[in-house]
Amino acid sequence: MTTHAIHIHQTVGRLTCPTGLLDLAKATIHDLHRSLRAYLQRHPAFGASYSPIPFLSGAPKIIRHLAAAAKRAETGPMAGVAGAIGLYTVRALVRAGAHHVVFENGGDITLKINRPVTVGIHTGRNDLPEMGLFLEPREGIFSCCTSSGTVGHSFSYGYADAAVVLADDPVLADSVATALGNRLRRPGTRSLSAALQAAPWKGIHCMIAIMGDHMGFMGDIPPMVSTTSRPLAGENEEASRVPA
Repeated sequence: MTTHAIHIHQTVGRLTCPTGLLDLAKATIHDLHRSLRAYLQRHPAFGASYSPIPFLSGAPKIIRHLAAAAKRAETGPMAGVAGAIGLYTVRALVRAGAHHVVFENGGDITLKINRPVTVGIHTGRNDLPEMGLFLEPREGIFSCCTSSGTVGHSFSYGYADAAVVLADDPVLADSVATALGNRLRRPGTRSLSAALQAAPWKGIHCMIAIMGDHMGFMGDIPPMVSTTSRPLAGENEEASRVPA
């Protein structure tokens, strides 16, 4: 079991899997990008839209999955593309016999694990303690996806430092993380609560929103652990649970 840097077209991340399955992972990612490019040449609006849009007849499975998640999350279909690449790659490795796979793709993480994994939450701020989620093994593939309006190059209507979503479906998790991040436009616990309440909930295990000095969460939150020697809560931070 080793961790490999992955840089294939727009997919840039890290993959932990059995070494013997690395070539299968790379081939799967290449095939997924080839399928996406071919479809987007036929239907450019699908790749440019920031709201749900129907797919054309004969669209491949990954496109249909992206469109369904976008409709649920009320985002553009490409909001879930990193989660889709992660899902179909990890699924191929699991079908080939892998029991432990972690694929981090631009902050969106797809997992099939047989031992605990700690996933860090990066806010891009030096004044906040680094924290992570302690994830136990569970049945099937699942995902922890993060959107941010202050970290990275992805487009967001909001200004969240981190909008984190856990779900069994990585495409849905990625899309809902984008939707949650889009709604985080004003600081304060009231804004966080409103954004969490408004985000699509069906099929989601939990959501975490971090913006400025405030953090809100909703759902079944895994144990949160410090990934540094600093405590998880500073005197200027405020955390709130939003009722389901």
